[in-house]
Amino acid sequence: MFNYLNYLLCGVLIHSFLNAASHEDEKKSDSPFTTFRLVSNAEHTSFLKESLATAERSVMISTYDVSPQMLFGEKDLSRSLLDAARRGVSIYIYYEHRPWYEAEDFRKLEEIKSRCTRFDENANHSKCIIKDDQTIAIGSYNWLSRSYEDSQNATLVFTGSVVPLLRKKVWDGIRFYQSLAYDNDEGMQKFIQKTTVFSPEVISLARVVLYTLSTPEAHTTFLHEALQTATGRILIFSPFIRLQKLQQTFTKAYLRTMLRNNARVTLVTLPSPCDSREEQEAIFATLNRFQERYANFSYLTYPNFHAKTLIVDHMICEGSYNWLCAVNNIDHEANNFEMSVALKGERGESLIQSFWKTNLGRRVLAHERPDGSVVKESKKRTVEQDREVDTRVASTEIPIGAEKKKIKGVPDIPERFEHLIRIFSGESVGKQGYCVRFEEGDYIRRRQHIMYFSTSQEAKEAAYAYYQKKK
Repeated sequence: MFNYLNYLLCGVLIHSFLNAASHEDEKKSDSPFTTFRLVSNAEHTSFLKESLATAERSVMISTYDVSPQMLFGEKDLSRSLLDAARRGVSIYIYYEHRPWYEAEDFRKLEEIKSRCTRFDENANHSKCIIKDDQTIAIGSYNWLSRSYEDSQNATLVFTGSVVPLLRKKVWDGIRFYQSLAYDNDEGMQKFIQKTTVFSPEVISLARVVLYTLSTPEAHTTFLHEALQTATGRILIFSPFIRLQKLQQTFTKAYLRTMLRNNARVTLVTLPSPCDSREEQEAIFATLNRFQERYANFSYLTYPNFHAKTLIVDHMICEGSYNWLCAVNNIDHEANNFEMSVALKGERGESLIQSFWKTNLGRRVLAHERPDGSVVKESKKRTVEQDREVDTRVASTEIPIGAEKKKIKGVPDIPERFEHLIRIFSGESVGKQGYCVRFEEGDYIRRRQHIMYFSTSQEAKEAAYAYYQKKK
């Protein structure tokens, strides 16, 4: 495993994404391309099925997990996958987590895997589809994960000349995290020797500029530069928040700069942006303090959304990166592959206008008054609201740091044991890691709090150790 900090000391410089003319990896093209935005679950599902039905050579799907509900349930994506494979289309599926399957579903999953060119698990949080060299989709929607019909996501779809350039960015990231999984030093070095991946990479087109972000460093630089240079609107959708990341992002210096530049900042988050009650209270206390001290800062809460949209003046960005929750550097143990793309210019402005017509867009407009002021939101709750939050988060609260517990010395786990447990990701509740529940019992807990583990394998090992102890 490479040491990224040492790599930095060897002279890697992060270039400003605003200085596009001098960017060493800048690409130029004047050929036409099209782009549009997917929002609803129905739009995403239709797009995936159409991509599989019309592909001629290959389809790559990057998703958080592969859910039996999506593959074999009402949407029955398994049929679309198998039909494409039978036509000779190469299917590549990359995911981070596979939930527990019933025996019959597991048998059908094995059939799908046998028909895929690759069906691999890696440290993947990106949400992408690549069809041939014709179409690419990048956003927040988990294509093969269990979906919730009223959940809000956002994906940018591109066709035309820009696709091969974006395609390469995604594949480079996938291959790098595969190299990490298999300790392939040569593959790792091939990726990190291109120092431009640690800053936003620029693609210049006719009347529009695209930025690609494929590392935590690139996302962090992009956001910080946006906060420093915006002169109009800054709109950040971050479903999940960690207090430390919030404080690192909205420093006093940045807040004063935005106020001086007349940049109006609106942060949109979930009613419960993290699973720790104590940390959540500190987060909303911090947000309320920002509102009180800076007239240009406000926040609002919106239930059940997963989009990671960033709008800055006439630029819009969509992707998988949680702006106020995810790690800042590639060397962090919790780092996963993230992919985002941003547009600035005529196409970006067009997409922003379409955003205002969505439910999320209308909610933001209702938050902003015509005179430019905002309706301040406070997290002082009624008893009924507290009870509602308690119902959602009580089963997921754990002490900070408990997710780092590792189980050592566990013997080989028999395959039949997997039928006794279910492993779940903490992503939906803003938690990094995995928890485990026995089919005939409860979650593994510490002092009544559900425990999380850094990998699904560690969660399984913890469950097996507990199971052996109780026998």
